Amino acid sequence: MNFDTHKYEYWIVSIIITLLAIFYVVLGGHYLVSYQNSDLIIHLDRVLGLGGVWFHPINFKTFAQIGDGINYFYPWLTLYPAYVLVRLTHSLVVGMGIFIIWINILTGLIAYYSSKSIFHNKLVALTFSVLYIFTTYRSLDLYRRFDIGEFIAMTFIPLTVSALYQIIVCDKQRWVMLAIAMALILYSHLLSLVLCGVAGALEVIALYSLSQNKWGGIKQLIKAVVLWFLLGLGFLIPCIQQRQLGVAMPFKAWLPNMTLPVKQMIINGLSNSLGNNKDIIVSLGVLCTLICVTGIFLRKKSRIEWRFLIVGIVLALMMTKLFPWKLFGHLLDFIQFPWRFGEVAVIFLLLFGVSWLLRRKHPYVIAGILIIASLCSFVIRTQRLNACANSSIIVTSSRNLCNPPRLFLPVDYQLQKAVLNETGIVQHRFMDGKSNIQPEVEIAPSQVTVISKRTTSELDTPFEAYKGVFAKESSGKVLSSGVSSRGTLLIKQVKRGEHIVVTSRYTLAARIAQLISLITLISCWGFWVKNRRRILY
Repeated sequence: MNFDTHKYEYWIVSIIITLLAIFYVVLGGHYLVSYQNSDLIIHLDRVLGLGGVWFHPINFKTFAQIGDGINYFYPWLTLYPAYVLVRLTHSLVVGMGIFIIWINILTGLIAYYSSKSIFHNKLVALTFSVLYIFTTYRSLDLYRRFDIGEFIAMTFIPLTVSALYQIIVCDKQRWVMLAIAMALILYSHLLSLVLCGVAGALEVIALYSLSQNKWGGIKQLIKAVVLWFLLGLGFLIPCIQQRQLGVAMPFKAWLPNMTLPVKQMIINGLSNSLGNNKDIIVSLGVLCTLICVTGIFLRKKSRIEWRFLIVGIVLALMMTKLFPWKLFGHLLDFIQFPWRFGEVAVIFLLLFGVSWLLRRKHPYVIAGILIIASLCSFVIRTQRLNACANSSIIVTSSRNLCNPPRLFLPVDYQLQKAVLNETGIVQHRFMDGKSNIQPEVEIAPSQVTVISKRTTSELDTPFEAYKGVFAKESSGKVLSSGVSSRGTLLIKQVKRGEHIVVTSRYTLAARIAQLISLITLISCWGFWVKNRRRILY
């Protein structure tokens, strides 16, 4: 009996990728280690703060228990499975470990489909998929910086590259796929969406001359943008609403000062290092660095390979001092670090490199060497990083994360007035006029119960007054409230012994936006089911 590899293709690929995803976590070392300049505590607190987020956007247990509105500004939809796994396993480490494995499996399968739809070669697709999972930039995101949002977003970026290629070059109807991929990036990491938009624009420019239906491709792109907007409304509207209150935005950097010298970027790439406990080493990785430096001199490149290489090199140059960032002024300062473009540069460089290398003689041997070298370099760089970690700061439970020390309270996206009065707010000072009072307080994730010990006309609470934060009686009657001079919730006409519940809800505009996104998603699902075979093949 002959074994039909085509019939079981994705089963075989799934098994290989699953084993490698487990390898990624088990041999990657202590993946929940906090280093200097790492966002580990912030993002783990975000995970723990997602309880009740579908109905109550504010979690009062996390981030110093002041009702921080981080869920309005950090996309959380694709992170939510991590919260579910943490609760199911009753362990932060086990839950996050399973989540990372799941993200790697999804990343590998999407990378496989994306590269196969471009090159129509199973070996190229599998090799690209494995190399992409173990690329240095993804290791940096997870093990050194713990930028979990960017790590998740990188799962969907290859799908946008593939969808654009199929729209422009193949004239296939992939605008729905493009819109959904971009929406998933939006719901994972905002900056990744910007970087992906820049990379997508470069890809369209590079491939446009190969288009068989130029106007048809433009129409598909327009439809994709409209569909993406409708899918993204559920996050965009609440975010914009809250920003109008005046919040402390993340710092903006003068990009020319944040770029890497070309020599340093090459040295970093060849060093196969993620840095140490104090310093971060940013690079494209050994393979992508070699491709970037030598790719232009390699001969016999196909038209598609040429274009992917050029886009990859341009994106890599945007990380360095060779790129004229001064011409853009302060327009893109919110990116903070130009080396973030490595997130998208590695995809185009790998697509070119894997395709070019596997067109040589003995492609299976070359693929095997590339995969083994990639796994070995991954183990070396993560173990070197673990060697300089302080074991005493390895996070092994969620016990201490529900009340993080003030050091880990992020200023980003707090109300400006609250930032100016942060000390009293973090210390949970309730105020009656200018005097401090201390009512009885019981804090739960989605609400806070306050029992005043005296009658007061105005109770200034330490909970930040985002839109949708309100106070009610235990019976459910909404109390009259306003915003204090500290930027916190001010409850009026409070009676002694009265049980007051402070909680949060999405505004009407936010709920309408979420409903629009949900209806749009259901419509897309119906469209996919109806046209399943045509969309995939």
